Amino acid sequence: MAEDHIKVLFELKKDADGYPPADTEGLWAEPLGNNLFKIDNVPFFVKGISCEDVVEAAADSQGELRFRSLVRPSAHNTLRVIVFRESPDPRPLEERVADLRRQLEQVGCSTELSHMPGLIAVDSESASLNRALGVLQSGEKSSLWEYEEGAVRT
Repeated sequence: MAEDHIKVLFELKKDADGYPPADTEGLWAEPLGNNLFKIDNVPFFVKGISCEDVVEAAADSQGELRFRSLVRPSAHNTLRVIVFRESPDPRPLEERVADLRRQLEQVGCSTELSHMPGLIAVDSESASLNRALGVLQSGEKSSLWEYEEGAVRT
């Protein structure tokens, strides 16, 4: 990440199963001045935020930047995929994840791989969203993975 980027922390709300597995997620952001920051990576857990969104954040009592509000949404969409360990596809998980990432990149998306095995964050601009959803819906129907829409702006 560029030296001028900093982390903005987002509070996470857990579901009944205790997911996501953290209380906050830190997203890299480019400072724009006046407490505004442009998000520069794809969220794995935060909902309603995408790459290149402009957000407002303020320092807390420990000096950490905390998200306050979405100021200007970008034209980017955030999708998340969990590739199942147990799958009709007998290949190793890492190979299946790499294959899915290649498929998504071929339809115009960028992806980031989590430290959690099988979890992929997907950044899609509007032009590639329908193609990405086609790939994801097909694999979900085949019980290869499950996906969710973190922030979709169509």
